[in-house]
Formats: sequence, structure tokens, C-alpha cells
Amino acid sequence: MNLWEGNIASHVAADDFWGSSSHFVFFRNWLWGDETGTGVPAFPPQEGFDAIDLYPMQTYYSFIGNVLGHLNLHTNWGAATLLGFNEYAEAGNPIVYSLGGGSGSIPSSGSTSLSHGNYDYKTAGVAYWQGGTNHSLAASMYYPNEPGFLHGYPWPLEGPEGNPTINPNPAESCYVNGPATGAAFNPAACYASGPTPGAPTAPVAP
Repeated sequence: MNLWEGNIASHVAADDFWGSSSHFVFFRNWLWGDETGTGVPAFPPQEGFDAIDLYPMQTYYSFIGNVLGHLNLHTNWGAATLLGFNEYAEAGNPIVYSLGGGSGSIPSSGSTSLSHGNYDYKTAGVAYWQGGTNHSLAASMYYPNEPGFLHGYPWPLEGPEGNPTINPNPAESCYVNGPATGAAFNPAACYASGPTPGAPTAPVAP
């Protein structure tokens, strides 16, 4: 029962190796459905090209206002399947919603998931408005107003508005614009200001 909001990730995958999971909410994230980096890495292998991948026994997930896919990387979204189940989808034949079947008395991920207002690069629009007819999405499910750490960034960061709205978040900006690998971390390289470390304190005698 966790909320995932405002993240940028290659994809969401919930496997069944350790049993079931349920009741996660993904709101206004950008899920690329693609491998990252300058080239496809050796691991993960050249498969798993899906924006949402729920194995069997992963139930009652909600996906609301996300952006699914990314142009100009490795994935051919024109050849994608919109809805099915293939956790090993390849770049030339990706899948947007990979939703597994049920197991025994446990219902399938597809029959229990909610997809509402997600923009995908297969249909170049919103394929599903499940669960209601209100197409006006809140900017956040957690913050009543734009939080201070997003000052200077668009609000909201991601969503179907703008066909679609896709923006970096502070974590991505820090990763891309921060100090070189091996250098000491400098908060000023990533943010307008950083925390000031306090003076060390003497150890307390036992």
C-alpha cells in the first residue's frame, strides 16, 4: 500500500518469485519501458522492454496519470503490443501493459489493476480511463501545493497533459549535472543549497 509519485524509471516490474504483492499506486511517473544508458547493457539482457510488467499474483495495482514509453532510445513503440503478458518482450516488439494471469484462488493482475489517464507511445494518447469519467487529474496525491524542492521545475512534472508532459525531476538533474564520478559530493552542484554539516560531537562515555 505504497504511493510512487514523480519518479523516472525504466519500467515497473513485480515478479512472482517471492509470492504476491498488491495495492501499489503509481501516480504521475515516467516509465520508459526501455533500457537506459548509451547502449543496451549486458544485464538486464535484451528483453524486458515493457513499461508495466505485473507477473501473476500481483494484484490491485493502480496506474494513474503516468507516461509510458520514451522515444529515440531503443524501443520500437510502433510495433508494440498495448496489452498482454510478456515479461521477456524485446525492443523490436515491446509491450506497454504486461499483466499476468491469476494463480489458484488469486485473481489475475489484469482483472484487478486500474489504468486511468496514462499516456503511452503505442497509441500516442491515453488508451484507458478505467474507474471513472473524470479526466482531470490532480497535480499530486500527496502534496496540496508544489513542494519547495521542486521550485523552478514544472508542476506537475509528468502526465498525459501536453501529449505528454515529460520533465526531469531534481534527482535526475542531480545525477546528470552533479560532480564527476569519484569527486566528493557537493550539494551546490545539484541543488541551489545544501544542508550544512554540524560540528562533530565528542563520544559519550558508557
